[in-house]
Amino acid sequence: SFYQAKLSAKLSREEILYFAKLVKSVSISSELMEYAVTIGRATRPESPLCPPFLRQWLECGVSPRGPQNMILASKAWAMLQGRTEVCQEDIEFVAPAVLEHRLILSYHAQVERISPRALVLQLLEYLSPKRRRWFRLWPFFTKVFSPKKSPNSLTS
Repeated sequence: SFYQAKLSAKLSREEILYFAKLVKSVSISSELMEYAVTIGRATRPESPLCPPFLRQWLECGVSPRGPQNMILASKAWAMLQGRTEVCQEDIEFVAPAVLEHRLILSYHAQVERISPRALVLQLLEYLSPKRRRWFRLWPFFTKVFSPKKSPNSLTS
């Protein structure tokens, strides 16, 4: 016999639109927007922002929609936490879920069984503003720091 699920609406169309509008109204600073965009750009192997340890594992990074959705997801997460403004931790919390499926791994990364999630987490550690307090310009940042962990620590 064929099972037929019985579905019922939990929210009306108007309620869904209201909550979507409410999420978009959560504020985010220009610095955090720049941080989200930088994370996205740093996943592109051809970008000067892409760290050398990441470049070898990626065939293709995220499109501009990646940071856009990361910002939107961080607004929703901040709202779920009872806040009206996004903080850095919100961006870093949603980044793996938003970005990992958008990365195309290189053949070598696939052979080494490196997970996209591990790459995103390593990138977040590398780019975290907490690590670069005294830096003002992102492009110089990537030329100064080297990653803390070896690429072999990226397997999951």
